[in-house]
Amino acid sequence: MNKKQTGIKNSLKASAPFQGLSDDEMDIFTSSCKKLTVTKGTGVFNEGQPARDLYIVTSGRIALEMRLNRPDGSVTPVITVSSLGPGESFGWSAMIEPQVFTLTAAAVENSELLSLEGKKLIGILGRNKETGYKVMLNVAKLLAWRLSDTREAFVYERSWLWREKGER
Repeated sequence: MNKKQTGIKNSLKASAPFQGLSDDEMDIFTSSCKKLTVTKGTGVFNEGQPARDLYIVTSGRIALEMRLNRPDGSVTPVITVSSLGPGESFGWSAMIEPQVFTLTAAAVENSELLSLEGKKLIGILGRNKETGYKVMLNVAKLLAWRLSDTREAFVYERSWLWREKGER
């Protein structure tokens, strides 16, 4: 394995979906990775778009953002749900039906990412059932963390709306 592949494998291993996998299990993913550079202020994807790739941050910072529909019919400004740095992953929607992004991702710093095509990843996991089970358990944990972050952002935003209206 060359130095580039070793770097990719180490970056994958540090990310939530691939934690706890053996070196042999990791080897099946490294050749499927692409490196991406995203400049500060550039979007990676938007909420509602088809989800094609899972991403791993190798350097820089990515914000996961959303807007909320308020009870009064207005829409909130962009709310940052999570700020992700090296070793963190996003874009899990590429692995799970209906394969549509549920948040917007944008670079808040110049960033380097690894991407894995969702369809290829699903195929690899289907052919390697034990590894697939481990990865999907890790993705379930990731979803629980992301849900907690989203809930926190939602509650924070709603508390401001209530204060503005003098409620609660």
